[in-house]
Amino acid sequence: ALVSVGSFAQVSPVVKGSLNLSNYYGGDSDGSKTLVGGRFGFGIEYQFNDLVSLQPTLYLSHKGAKYGNDNANVKFHEWYLDMPIDVQLRFNIADNTNLTVAAGPYIAYGIFGKTKGTGAFLGNEYPGDVDTFGDNRLKRFDAGLNFELGFEFGKFLVGGSYELGLVKPYSDSKCYNSNFSINVGYKF
Repeated sequence: ALVSVGSFAQVSPVVKGSLNLSNYYGGDSDGSKTLVGGRFGFGIEYQFNDLVSLQPTLYLSHKGAKYGNDNANVKFHEWYLDMPIDVQLRFNIADNTNLTVAAGPYIAYGIFGKTKGTGAFLGNEYPGDVDTFGDNRLKRFDAGLNFELGFEFGKFLVGGSYELGLVKPYSDSKCYNSNFSINVGYKF
């Protein structure tokens, strides 16, 4: 579908890098704290007109959270292939400067990660460094909503985005992934 869209849209490759501030939210997220990570990706912008474009971007994204109390001190390092597919609106605010607003779904698949520390979180014991994904650990699949606000200065991009996870990383939990990113990029 994206290839056929390209036949009547202006197509521009985009590279982006981000500073991630990720955490868990929801009923079982008490005690979780923000984990700093990064995100690097490549996307394609299909610009239909001066106002509307479609922008799928594939990222390698570091997410997770820290959890600490008297009984545990655990850091969840989660590396995902992460793909938001956003509809973007572009508003010209000055010569060669645009305000962009985007939203859409995202899907992600956990490819690797290490959970470091000791203690128990959501009924799982962490005896030291273990794989983040796998048996009795986090699920690999994640999905949710992505929201972005940014500026285009010619071919340079800056802004922020927020991913609101809608899939529980643990089947018996009431917590979800949450990720705020500060983005920079370049559109070719």
